[in-house]
Amino acid sequence: ADGGPMPSHTYDAAGIYDVCLTVNDGVVDSTEVCTEAVIYDPSDGFVTGSGWIYSEAGSYLPDETIEGKATFRFVSKYKKGASIPTGKTDFRFQAGDLDFNSLSYDWLVVTGSGVAKFKGEGSINGEGVYKFQIWAEDDDPDTFRVKIWDEDEAGLETVVYDNR
Repeated sequence: ADGGPMPSHTYDAAGIYDVCLTVNDGVVDSTEVCTEAVIYDPSDGFVTGSGWIYSEAGSYLPDETIEGKATFRFVSKYKKGASIPTGKTDFRFQAGDLDFNSLSYDWLVVTGSGVAKFKGEGSINGEGVYKFQIWAEDDDPDTFRVKIWDEDEAGLETVVYDNR
């Protein structure tokens, strides 16, 4: 508010970076605030994938004892000149009666090392609006993580599914 320092940083590559700012009073007290900076390049390409995972107990938070096979499909890309990606993501965990379908995307990050991360909103069993984020890596072995959560007006998250 007083026109103090305004730090800046330029990232050389697309990715998700943790950014922290520490402020102190010059005597004893200090406070640190951290957030994620999502750096994406709409020309970096697209992501597509499908398959299944074994959903371990503890992944489905409404009933952490449930486990079993879960299937997924996704495709996401930036259309020419767009700053918001488009696509479709489906995740089904039959043992938990969870059928998630994307409605929209917020961002997509594709790295040259075979890693893709994307975030958006979707519905569960055709109802509500939930946030979701997917991390996928084309490696040996491939990895896939999906987190689905409800977020209230204050930003408080209630996780429904996370196969961390």
